[in-house]
Amino acid sequence: MSDLDGTLLNTESRINQTSLDILNRLIQNGMHFTYATARSLSSASVVTAGLQISMPIIAIYL
Repeated sequence: MSDLDGTLLNTESRINQTSLDILNRLIQNGMHFTYATARSLSSASVVTAGLQISMPIIAIYL
């Protein structure tokens, strides 16, 4: 599990392409991964676009 802001996201509030590629490859190979954030679900889905996550996430429901 990872936090988004200040951890997984870069200064442009995105997951950099190298990290995205590595995470998606690990997930495809069976690694369990999710994230937690104080962002709303809609805001979190924008900044994690491209992340092929299949587990539940922890986010604010607004």
